[in-house]
Amino acid sequence: MRGGVDILKPKNTWGTVMNDVFNNRDVGLFRQLLDTDPSLLTRVVTNQRTLLHVCVILNIPELVKELIQRGVDPTATTDQWNDTPFHVACFYEYKDILQIFYPVISTARLKFYCFDDDHHRAKYVRQACCDELRQRTVTGE
Repeated sequence: MRGGVDILKPKNTWGTVMNDVFNNRDVGLFRQLLDTDPSLLTRVVTNQRTLLHVCVILNIPELVKELIQRGVDPTATTDQWNDTPFHVACFYEYKDILQIFYPVISTARLKFYCFDDDHHRAKYVRQACCDELRQRTVTGE
């Protein structure tokens, strides 16, 4: 229930509810949806994109953080263009989102991305990964 309205009633379609979540950056409603239907964590919604892809594309760090805290891997799922949510964040240079992603991405994975020239977003990903690897070297992580 939200404000006395059952968000899962048929008249409140999933798309309508998600638009409310995205437009209002409503973390509380987002949590309620994820609690009600944990399959949303891995559900493909459009263009082979997951909810994490969509939250990154819309640049909503609050929702990205909620998904990461629930164990969603930003490098695990690719969309129809072979982009992971991490690739998308690198391409758009969403630094707030990258800061959420870095703690859950291993150094080995970052090194792989630094030298992966085959991906169409390699230039953007390489820069973000190399910057983070430099930071980890400086701090001894």
